[in-house]
Amino acid sequence: MNRFTVLVLGLLLALVAAACGNVPSESMAMSVEDAEATTIRISTSRIEGFETALAAWEREHPTISVEVVADSPRDHHDWILEGTRPPAPVDIVAIDSEYGAAARAHPELFVDLSVFRAGGAGLTDRESDFLASRWNEGIGIGGELISLPLDVDAQLLFVRSDLASAEIIDQLVTANSWCDVLDGAGAFVQTSGKAFLADGEEMLRAILSQSRAPLEADGDQLSEATRAELERAWNLSMITAGAPTIGANPCPNLGDLGPLARDLTPGESVWQAEIASDDFGAVISPWSTRSRIGQAHPDSAGKWVGIALPADSQTPGGGSSSIGGLQLAIAAGSDEVDVALDLILTLTDPLVQRRSFAKGEGPLPAAQDAHDDGTVHAGTDPFFLAMPSIGAQYAPVVEGRSTRLATVERIIATEILIDALARVQAGVETPQAAWDAATIEILHHIELNS
Repeated sequence: MNRFTVLVLGLLLALVAAACGNVPSESMAMSVEDAEATTIRISTSRIEGFETALAAWEREHPTISVEVVADSPRDHHDWILEGTRPPAPVDIVAIDSEYGAAARAHPELFVDLSVFRAGGAGLTDRESDFLASRWNEGIGIGGELISLPLDVDAQLLFVRSDLASAEIIDQLVTANSWCDVLDGAGAFVQTSGKAFLADGEEMLRAILSQSRAPLEADGDQLSEATRAELERAWNLSMITAGAPTIGANPCPNLGDLGPLARDLTPGESVWQAEIASDDFGAVISPWSTRSRIGQAHPDSAGKWVGIALPADSQTPGGGSSSIGGLQLAIAAGSDEVDVALDLILTLTDPLVQRRSFAKGEGPLPAAQDAHDDGTVHAGTDPFFLAMPSIGAQYAPVVEGRSTRLATVERIIATEILIDALARVQAGVETPQAAWDAATIEILHHIELNS
């Protein structure tokens, strides 16, 4: 576990004070004279995008320090999945939408925000402040308001425009299915001599994230719909890995494309070194972690084109859509509920979100008015100079459908298939053996949670 305290630097504060230095009128700001020295602990799987807002809030509350406890997504959410209290003291919990179903199923782990009132209005009246899909992520199974939206997220396919021909870029932009994307990827590999993706995991995760269909069992086997969805995603990832498919080939007209991806875990040190060496030319990235591309390969600035994922009609409920975002909740065991609520109200305030995003300092806003007034559509990123407006690329995706049907079963199934894919890419198992083992394990977990 990596623990670090968010430091308030004078220069940083000067840059962000205008964006989000004022506490929203509805937040319960405390008098500095009356406040005692306090530490607020935030547990999260990522901090990218809201560091500046945290720093500005600390400036407004000089007797309060914010300690961020960052961990991997699965480790961070383990206690929520298990329905237990956090293993260490924590005040604010950032819940990733992928794990939202588990949080909503255990509202007792969090403070019910609906009992609080701010600025004369109940917090439930803030529903109209946010994208409908994001607000719904914070409603517990008993109607409790367990969290407020911090941001919204989506994925784009980023491709190196200097490594791919204009024809290949156009083919990927106009792709109507994942088969079309793989065809373009094959052309890229053939003409550039480089891998398309760093790892087939990116493709598999992206495909599985598009579905809204629940995963179900039928007696002692997976239901026909569940098996068909997972098998198709598996076979598309096998094509990406250059491995044989099982059952029906979802892209029979493609032929043998060979491996389209390396076997590099996205974001890790080897991945960083290989992207800096131009050894692959595409990355499937959410808005929230897109900065990792520039951090790993600053010399590639202005050489990336963002492309929407295909709205694939063969994916159950599919299409390019929001992958949720982070929700902020107060842990039931917090000793600093009032202070934690003040911070949450500041970070989720629509004005703060909009101003912070417009300055390029904040995450993609979950605030509805930031989408209505064109703020998100006009968003830019100096690193992605080849794109007229990166915000215009992401906006139609995040303003689309919700991921509210994300379930523990789907999280587990994705991880099981990712592990099976890794065994195939490493040459440890055949595609059929890895698939058989994965489906047995997935069925077991579905039955346990049914």
